[in-house]
Amino acid sequence: MNLRKKNTTAIAMALALAFALAVGVGQAFAAPPFELDGNATSSGTVPGEDWDVVNFGPGNSVARTGLIVDRPEPAFAQFQTGGSKDQQDIPNWRHTGGAPTNKTDITNAYAAAYVHPEDGTARAGNLILVFGMDRFDTSGDAQLGFWFLQDNVQPVAGGTFSGVHVDGDILVLVNFSGGGDTPTIEVFQWQGTGLVSLGVGGDVLCTGGFIPAGQNFCGITNSGNVPAPWAYENKDVGVTTQFPPGAFFEGAVDLTALGIEVCITNFLAESRSSTSITATLQDFATPAGGFQLCKVELSKTCGTGRFDAARDLFVIPYSVTVTNTGGIPVTSVTVSDDSCTQGVTGDDVTLTFGPLAGGLSETQNRTCELTAAQIPDPPTPVRNGVRPVSTDPAGIPVVLAQSCDRLSAFPDFCFDPCQLDTTPTIDVVKNCVTRVVAEGGVVKVRVLFNGNVTNTSDQGTSPAPVPLENVQVLDNLTNQLLELFDATGTSVGTSTTLDPGDRAFFQGFYDPTSVNSECPEEASFTNMVTARGDDIVTGTRVNDSSSATCQLCPGGCEQLPPDPIP
Repeated sequence: MNLRKKNTTAIAMALALAFALAVGVGQAFAAPPFELDGNATSSGTVPGEDWDVVNFGPGNSVARTGLIVDRPEPAFAQFQTGGSKDQQDIPNWRHTGGAPTNKTDITNAYAAAYVHPEDGTARAGNLILVFGMDRFDTSGDAQLGFWFLQDNVQPVAGGTFSGVHVDGDILVLVNFSGGGDTPTIEVFQWQGTGLVSLGVGGDVLCTGGFIPAGQNFCGITNSGNVPAPWAYENKDVGVTTQFPPGAFFEGAVDLTALGIEVCITNFLAESRSSTSITATLQDFATPAGGFQLCKVELSKTCGTGRFDAARDLFVIPYSVTVTNTGGIPVTSVTVSDDSCTQGVTGDDVTLTFGPLAGGLSETQNRTCELTAAQIPDPPTPVRNGVRPVSTDPAGIPVVLAQSCDRLSAFPDFCFDPCQLDTTPTIDVVKNCVTRVVAEGGVVKVRVLFNGNVTNTSDQGTSPAPVPLENVQVLDNLTNQLLELFDATGTSVGTSTTLDPGDRAFFQGFYDPTSVNSECPEEASFTNMVTARGDDIVTGTRVNDSSSATCQLCPGGCEQLPPDPIP
């Protein structure tokens, strides 16, 4: 995939890059992100990271291969001589097993990409590729190549390679001749059916730990013994902790200064039979996980939702973040947000992010609204998901952040469970009066009662309102559930749901069967009811009880408080 600006033709780009390489438009870096000093270990005197950092952890890189171990030889070990040449398309490449010749044997290879720090210089924000390898045999000349590819190029069973060349693929050739320490570097791009030279760089040695002034690339090898921070095997001494002179090479290319903007997804290091572009390819090393220079990370964070009693809805805040974790600018990223209704597509919302330079993020803050009926039964949380839809330029991989909650039924979604702030409380009030009634030829005492049950979760100093379901009132005397009525006097049965601040009403009577005093003025009757209800979000049950005591002879004919029950 070619990510260069649409109004720039391949020919114009090639000419511009050739001119840039020929005359050198670069300048010295004030704060290099990487050490190019002829060794693989971090230095206290040279700014930036080194291979001992980035090969074993991302450090500050925007992409990396890690250490690509090529000795002992893997099953798919080396190019098969003949059709495997740089100027041929990848379907013509062939590989085989066995060991390459000593002088072409790659022991390890590596690559990384950095965005130059924003330090106020002309190259602030430039994308820098760094690359390197170490070799089994240091005798004689060395011809090395480094492919930065846009397709998934890997050796596959049957002796062939997957993938094809895509316009914009980058090849850096590095040649050391006559035992010299200064490399000759040439940069190519694949255009159409072959390679186009972007200019011969000549002898460009990395100086001062980075690309020198007036250049946009460089290379360097070790002129003396230097520490090997990983297992290294040399033809003459076997496994050793030292790179002998000429065993280690590293280089860099400033892609931004050269006007190159391609979405690299893979890397291949190679050794070659000669300096010619038609040289036969020998050994190769490529990372199993690719080299994702273009990538976007998608994440979602759900806040704490609350019930809005005025609207009878749960309102849940959340944010969606897109981060360009690669080094190539991204024009736009489109995602689909499920608005807190997992598996329901009718209310999905399309969100667009960008443009985003490498390393930058954009966050959109939103809210979703759910009715009480849409809240999953506990303990299932409200899951709020988002999935990638497209990118511009097309094909940039969008990965889900490690913080994402994953569901096997929705593998391409990033979820974050939403918490709902609820404090369920309930209150019940009971009233009673006594009457004397004649019934069946018998005069007896009757206690009339009424009352109400209220969802009080919207009250208090720090309320967290929540609807209550399965609201019931139990008569403790009869151990029976009482019939409930709404504010219009309509029966809702013995169980109902109450929103915060809402109440239901009850009424009834009972005939006492015992008395606490034989003196009418002292006799009284007490009865209790218990109300209960369940937090619709968590299932937490809350209870409240109320007792009513009525005197047999209160000194008059008391009346029950008014209620809406007919």
